[in-house]
Amino acid sequence: MVARLRVVLLCAALLGCSDTGPADTEASPAPTPEAADDDDAVDDDDAVDDSCTDELEPNDDLEAAAGIHSQSYPGLRACDGDEDWYSMHMDAFDVLLVQLWFTAGTGGGDVDLYLYDPDGALVASSANVDEDERLEFTAVESGLHYVVVAPVEEVTLEDGVEYMLDVGHQPVDFCLDDPREPNDDLQHASHIHPNLWWNYFVCPISPDWFETTRFAGERLEIWLRHDPDEGDLDLAFYDWDGNLLRESRTTDAAEYVVYDFPPEPSEGAYGIEVVTAVERGEYYGNVYDLEIRQTWADGCPTDMFEYNDRQDWSSPVIQESYPGLHACATDTDWYKSYSDAGAAIEVTIDWDPAEGDLDMLMYDRWGTEVGAIATSEGQAVGTFTAPVFEAYFAKVTLATEAGVGMGVPYSLTWGGASTTQCWPDIQEPNDQEQEAIGVAPGSYVDLNICPTDDDWYSRLLWIGETLTVDVAFDPADGDIDVYLLHPDGSVLDASETDGPLETVSWTSDELGFYFVLLQLKDDPGGPQGADYTMEVTYP
Repeated sequence: MVARLRVVLLCAALLGCSDTGPADTEASPAPTPEAADDDDAVDDDDAVDDSCTDELEPNDDLEAAAGIHSQSYPGLRACDGDEDWYSMHMDAFDVLLVQLWFTAGTGGGDVDLYLYDPDGALVASSANVDEDERLEFTAVESGLHYVVVAPVEEVTLEDGVEYMLDVGHQPVDFCLDDPREPNDDLQHASHIHPNLWWNYFVCPISPDWFETTRFAGERLEIWLRHDPDEGDLDLAFYDWDGNLLRESRTTDAAEYVVYDFPPEPSEGAYGIEVVTAVERGEYYGNVYDLEIRQTWADGCPTDMFEYNDRQDWSSPVIQESYPGLHACATDTDWYKSYSDAGAAIEVTIDWDPAEGDLDMLMYDRWGTEVGAIATSEGQAVGTFTAPVFEAYFAKVTLATEAGVGMGVPYSLTWGGASTTQCWPDIQEPNDQEQEAIGVAPGSYVDLNICPTDDDWYSRLLWIGETLTVDVAFDPADGDIDVYLLHPDGSVLDASETDGPLETVSWTSDELGFYFVLLQLKDDPGGPQGADYTMEVTYP
C-alpha cells in the first residue's frame, strides 16, 4: 500500500479536491490558544449572535474544541467574534490536509485557517483573501492538534459566513512495500547474495532486514546509499543470534561496514539491518541501494564470476571459453549450465602449474558427484552424459599454491552440445511479482525468457517521473511482449508487436513500485526460449 504520499495525493484520494495552494497575502494576526481560552476574549458588545450557530457549536475556544476526523463537514458557520476550534489526535509523521470552502454573506466576509500543535505553537496557516483556504501538515510529535477557523478582523460579517470543512487525515500505520517485504525483523530477513541491489524502500515504522550466508576467511563489505534530503539511514550487521558485529551510523549519504570472518566456523547466516535514523523531506520514507561485496581477508583477487562460492550461487555459463578466472584457498568457484537428456558434457580448466594446482569435480542439482575427471599437469577435464534435461555443475578448488601471487589464475571451457531446452539467465529467479528484480538506468544483456517463465522487473517512481523500457530480440527466436504495470497490477502500457523491438513507457501520477513484465508469446526458435537485451531509461 502506498504510504509515502504527497499531500496532494492524499487530497485527491480522500477529499477529491483541487491542487490549488494558499496565496501569500497579508492576513490578520492568528488567534492564540491563550486568547481563545480567555473568558474575556470576546467583549459583551461583540458577543456572538445566538443565530450564528451550527451542529458543532459551542466550539469557540481550545477547551471547547470539537473533535473531527477524516470526512467532510458541511453547513458550518462563522460570524463576527466567533472562532471555531476543532481538535484531532495525530501521531508523528501523520499527514493532515484541511480545505475550507466558504460562501460570503450579503455584506461580504472572509475567514482564515490555522493549525496548532500540542504545545500551542502555530505550525500551518492559510490566509487567502476572499478565496477558499487550504493547509497541509506532517506531524512531528504525537498529541492533539487544533484547527481554527477565524473571521478576518477587518471584515464585517453581517450575516456570517457559511463554510464546509474537508478533513483528510492519513495515519502513518503502513509503509510503501518494496518487492522484498515483509522483512521487518531478523526472523523474516530476505535472502540476498553479494551483488548490487537497486531501489529498495524503508520507513521509520518498517526497518528492512536481509540475510546472507558467509564463509570462513571472507571479507564482507556492505554499502548503503540513499538521498540525505529525504532522511538519514543507518546500517548494521549482526550474527544470527542478534549480536551486533558492525554498524555505521553517520549523517552521510552513504553508510559502509566491513567485516572479516574468522577461520571458524566455516559457514553461517548473518543479518543486515537498514533503519531510518531521521525522517525528513517531501515523502515519508526513503529509497536506497544496497551493495554487497565479498572479497577475501587474505587478499584473493575477485574475478568476473564472483560471487559464486557455493552451489546455489553458481554462475551460469554457456558453451564457450572463459579466461581470467581465479581460485584461492578460501575461494571455491561454482559454475552451472543446462544440458539435454543424452547430451555429452565436457568441462575443461587450464592453468599454469608454476602457480599451483587446481581440482575440479562435477555435480548434479542435488549435490551428487557425477562424471569422470581426467587430470594432467596444468589441466583437468570432466566428462559426463546427462541422463535428463537439468542443470549440471562444476566446482573448482585450489589444491596447492606455489606462485608468487595469491591463488591460481585459470580459464574454463564448457563444451558439449547446446541445450535445446530453455535455460535460466543470471537474473533468475524473477518469475513472479514478488521476485521482481529492481532495475537501474542502463543496459541489461545476455537475458533469456522461456515459454513458461515470465520475467519480472520493478522500479520505484516518484510522481512525475518517467520510466521507459526497450526490449530487443530476434523474432526468429521468439515473440516477446512487454507490459508496464501500475503498483495495483493494472496495465498502464503494453507493447505487443512482432518485434524486433518492444517499448513501454509511463509517467507516474502516483508514488509506488511499478513493474515491467515480459512474456514469451511465440517460440518459433524452439523450446530453448528467446534471448533478449533490455535498456532502462529513468527518469
